[in-house]
Order: sequence, then C-alpha cells, then structure tokens
Amino acid sequence: MRWLEREGYAPHYCTDWDLHRDPALLASYDLLLSVGHDEYWSPAMRAAIEAHIRRGGNVAFLTGNTAYYRIHFTDGDTAVTCAKVLAAAKDPDRWIGDSWTEADPESRVLGVTTAFGGGWWDGRRDTQGYVVQHAGHWVFTGTGLAEGATFGDDPAFPLIGYEVDGAAFHRRRGRALPTGELGTPRDFDWG
Repeated sequence: MRWLEREGYAPHYCTDWDLHRDPALLASYDLLLSVGHDEYWSPAMRAAIEAHIRRGGNVAFLTGNTAYYRIHFTDGDTAVTCAKVLAAAKDPDRWIGDSWTEADPESRVLGVTTAFGGGWWDGRRDTQGYVVQHAGHWVFTGTGLAEGATFGDDPAFPLIGYEVDGAAFHRRRGRALPTGELGTPRDFDWG
C-alpha cells in the first residue's frame, strides 16, 4: 500500500466483509488486488469476485491458501462460522466440512488450490523454487531471469513458504501445463 501511494497511485480499499455485504462493490473497478491471507470466503464474497471476472474485471492474488474455506456470516453479519472437521477415521490427510475444494473447487475461479500446494503441517518442506517459463512475459522484465531459470530456492529464505496454492500439471516439451483437475481452466497461464 505504501509503495502504491508513494508511486502516485490512489487505490481504494475494501475488506472481505465489504465484498460480502455489497455484491456490486467491484462494478466500477478494473482490478482487485488480493494481498492478504484470504483463506476464508463466504458464498457472497465468491459470487462478487466471480461476477467481477465475468464482467471482464481482473483479480491478482498475491497470497497463498486463498479461498480454501467457506465461511458463513451469522447473527446479523457480526459473527462467522466455518466447519473444520478432520475425517481421521477415513483419511487423516483429508478435511471435510466447509472446504471450497469439497463443495465447489476454488481452482475453478483462481486456477490454483491449496489442495495442490500445501503447507508445512508436518515439518519444514523441501526447499523448492519457481522455474521460469514464458521469460518474455512483462512480469520478468528487468529481472535477468531466463527461460528455465529457478528462483526462490534459497534454503535460508525460501520463497515457497508455509501455505501455498498450486495446480495439477503435466510437462510437455519442458512446459508445465495444467491438467484441468479440480476445475483449473485448461488454458490457465501461470507465466
């Protein structure tokens, strides 16, 4: 926020609760930046973001573990409930309840899901990085990163942290391509 304002941008701010309460909130905007830990979405919040995208609006998710749990506002929108239940008797690695992945996969909207990314729940994960593909994309301008380069794999400061999102993919001619599993669009472009 400081950088945007220092660079002369005049962003408007809203909370998740604002999105929940006002389905037309994004109607006059071209871009929504999601920069917090947006793990919990109500059906109304998700509907507002889906409507924004259908109208041609853009959303940039600069976060991980996005929209994994479905929440419900209660008591006149002054309280939130969310059922998080571990089904240990069936499968200790599977959560049931108010998970968007179980109800209507968030990857259908986001392209990615925590189900394919994960977290450090059982100890520190192996240090990995991101492999550059589409090095000519504007996001890599001025970085010095070339096609196939890896970044973010420093063991002391790994870029892939505690909770991250991902998508199922296969490789074709060295490129990671989405499989479409859990609703990830087949034309999803992850740079």
